[in-house]
Amino acid sequence: MRRRRKSRPAFTLLEVILALAILGIALATLGQAVGRSHENARRAADQADLCFAATSLLDEVLVGARPLTVVANEPLANPVDPAGPPVALLSLTIENGPLDGVLVLRASARPNDPAAPLVDTIEIVRWVVDPALEESASSAEAAL
Repeated sequence: MRRRRKSRPAFTLLEVILALAILGIALATLGQAVGRSHENARRAADQADLCFAATSLLDEVLVGARPLTVVANEPLANPVDPAGPPVALLSLTIENGPLDGVLVLRASARPNDPAAPLVDTIEIVRWVVDPALEESASSAEAAL
């Protein structure tokens, strides 16, 4: 006499393999997303540091701690290892503005890496009153 087997609900081998394949693809995609997010976070932090360096250069010029002269590719030391290679290059260009007595200051900072894309270059523009114009105006007032 044969006993009838009761069919039990269970997963087939094909369903298990398919589920593992889907899990593997999901984990691989998640791993890539995590890697990209770390890369983007590092890049954003580097750009914030470059922005801070360019802003500091402009602020130093505006308060008089640095002369109002053109700066070309001045190396910026690494704050963690000052003896190491510079982390960025700073530049300052001075142009005449659209109005008399106005100067356009362009401070830029870029990574000290020739392979870095130009997208990583930060440029900050600030318009200021020409100090020579201010000096001549104050001397004219003193003469009165």
